[in-house]
Amino acid sequence: MALIEELDKEVLDRVKVQDPVLKASYSIFEDENGTKFLYIRTFGSVNREMPDKPSQQLQFGPEAIAQLKRILEEV
Repeated sequence: MALIEELDKEVLDRVKVQDPVLKASYSIFEDENGTKFLYIRTFGSVNREMPDKPSQQLQFGPEAIAQLKRILEEV
């Protein structure tokens, strides 16, 4: 699991569209100070040995959430 506090833009020469995951989920939660976080999990591919086990788990802090909003507006 990773807590993302800031996103840096990266320019890639070659990018390939990956195979889709079976499922992705998100949750919004607050810590003890009332700070909100976005939590995203993905659940493998059809070829995965344990398809119901989360394969990636990402938490976004407040600044990363704000950056993500701006990035999504560009797409």
